[in-house]
Amino acid sequence: MTRPNILFLIWDSARFDYVMEHAPTFSQLASDNLSFTNAIAPATWSLPSHTSLFTGTLPHTHGTYHLNHSVSELTIGSELEKKTYQRFAVSGNGFFSIRYGFETAFDEFYYSRERFQPFGSGLPARSRAYHMRRQGYSKPDIFFDLLKSSFKHENTIGSLANLGDLLRTELHNLMAAHTSISARPSEYSAKRNTQKLLEILQRAQGSDRPWFIVANYMDCHRPYDPPAEFRKKHLDDDISPSEFDRLTEKLMPPWKFIEAVDSGEEISETDLRMIRQLYAAEVERVDTHLKQLLTELEANSMRDNTLIIVTADHGENLGEQDSFGRRRMGHESSVSDQLLHVPLLIAHPDLSAQTVDQRMSIRALHDLIIRLDSGKLQSDDVLSTLLPDPGTPILAEYPIVGGEEIREKYPKASEESLADRLSRHTVVGYLDDWKLVASSGGDRHAWRAGAPKNVREAPDIVRNYVEGALEKLTQQHPPTSGVTAQKQEELEALGYL
Repeated sequence: MTRPNILFLIWDSARFDYVMEHAPTFSQLASDNLSFTNAIAPATWSLPSHTSLFTGTLPHTHGTYHLNHSVSELTIGSELEKKTYQRFAVSGNGFFSIRYGFETAFDEFYYSRERFQPFGSGLPARSRAYHMRRQGYSKPDIFFDLLKSSFKHENTIGSLANLGDLLRTELHNLMAAHTSISARPSEYSAKRNTQKLLEILQRAQGSDRPWFIVANYMDCHRPYDPPAEFRKKHLDDDISPSEFDRLTEKLMPPWKFIEAVDSGEEISETDLRMIRQLYAAEVERVDTHLKQLLTELEANSMRDNTLIIVTADHGENLGEQDSFGRRRMGHESSVSDQLLHVPLLIAHPDLSAQTVDQRMSIRALHDLIIRLDSGKLQSDDVLSTLLPDPGTPILAEYPIVGGEEIREKYPKASEESLADRLSRHTVVGYLDDWKLVASSGGDRHAWRAGAPKNVREAPDIVRNYVEGALEKLTQQHPPTSGVTAQKQEELEALGYL
């Protein structure tokens, strides 16, 4: 038996409880395969969490967690290349993109907020241009390198077409006063994601090499704007365009919600219920894309040798109160369980149906993927790779993100809320029924089975793990300057500034 193909789906901002209730395809696939009820995200937002998934390390080790950071070495790419995997990525996430260097782990990387280049089998001119730009090459040097490489490429015509498409984009950007090799962020489209994945699957079908395909779906990320068919199913009453605009502009943005809470504004429970219903509808919508992909694998006889992984890079707050008594929306200024507890299933015909309740970190998926080899998959081998040794704590981290611009943009947000984002690292440790939270500002908190406890009562091992990770974070020096202009527009569109 050859090495298995790997389809790795990341449902951005999908929290565990909503997925289990509103994603029927996921639930059925989970019940027939390996599923995990206590999977923990390594970080609270996309950039550090994706980096952890592709390196197997936590932010205090890989060091990619600031808005101005870009990834360096992604070991998952180099390890799979050694095993002759064809590597593809499709993403609607501005952080899991070529802007932040993730294309280096893949043969082909497609960012679905932008128009795809016309020939996937040709030279990926756009991603190569981004990569060279980050290395300091001038635009003329980039153009001549791409032109020369296109003529040398096995698909010369397709490569030249991709180069021409990039040049048309650059001309448009020049007319719009853009000076860097970038494009304005456009609307995310789950349909565009899936269409590209179906195209890749069709191309990969005839290959004698195994493939590794990663896709980030942004449906569960704000704004929660599902199609009418899903709204009708999940909302108590239909929502007017003006009401949706009000929720989108006033309550869904995390920092506007924090401003409202910190300044003592009353939050309407009716509004929160509607937001939660919209979010549930988005969960079901992304689940329908999983069903499409499963159908394609079945139709092309690829299901029997494809390992399917579905998880989330982090969860989402929806206005609930966390362990600190704070209310949050989205994934800012929080280390709540709603944010860190994520869904996870691993499916393959060789694996037994089993629900695993032991807590684990999804960063361990990196080790599982790079260790896959020829032969029959064994559930025990998968679990021995993913599950920590008994008595070993699980960590999640919320390092300093940066973006001082938010202090002026959201003047009603308290300094306490802003500190989580701008000035203090936070580490969370889980062990059995204990949860510890420690910050570089000196705060220490502990809960056991949800009840507040004295930190000194917690097991020494979890306290030592948390303090060790926090010390390593504080020894690092993230950039303190403002976000570069090249990234600011995308960050504002995603609600991070």
